[in-house]
Amino acid sequence: MGQVGFDRYIIGMRILMKIEVVLMVSIGLLVACAPKSPYVKAPTGGEVVVPKGPVWLSGIQDDQSSAGELTSSYPKPEASKHLKVVNAGYWLKFNAGEMHAVYQVILDIQSPFGQKVYTRVVLTNPLDPASPFVQEHHLLPNEKSMGVRDGPVWGVKLGKTYPLVFEIYADPGRSKLLEKVTQKVQSSFDNTSGCVELEKSLRPKLLVAQDADGNPVPTEKLIYPCKR
Repeated sequence: MGQVGFDRYIIGMRILMKIEVVLMVSIGLLVACAPKSPYVKAPTGGEVVVPKGPVWLSGIQDDQSSAGELTSSYPKPEASKHLKVVNAGYWLKFNAGEMHAVYQVILDIQSPFGQKVYTRVVLTNPLDPASPFVQEHHLLPNEKSMGVRDGPVWGVKLGKTYPLVFEIYADPGRSKLLEKVTQKVQSSFDNTSGCVELEKSLRPKLLVAQDADGNPVPTEKLIYPCKR
């Protein structure tokens, strides 16, 4: 190789090196700028479990619920002269790529009020107790029950109880209180991180999946879908 050929070889190598540097920088910028997935990944060897339908978790004593015996130490259903709580707790629902917790309470009207009455329901907002969920409606004399559903409820702490208040008034302005029921509900899950984390005894019942070979995946490696 002559001097001219050698010089051309050196120039070519320098150009290639510059191209490689530019490519490496470009790839680094692409990686750095690539948007992170908002979804939390399952642990290694685990899976994200999407339930087939809403999951009911009772917040009061209820041996028929998914929580089963766990609820034996939960608050008892409250009652007053006209009202009795028959169902109170949380629905876990898959929505917009994650699991949402929603309050639900159902009360039986044990004896009619004999007139149209006006209701106010105040449900604790764990994320911001100063801004509870509030609903106002009315009850007609022939109605046998009333139900309330609200959410999503964030900031729920495992094992903590939250008061749900039901007030009945004689007037639309809600100045003449006739009756009041305060029902505490206890949580069997935690979603303070943004992810629903079930009480340990519930995981084998509600978090179930199999790997590609049909073997059960350990419950500690299963999670509900959630966002960061």
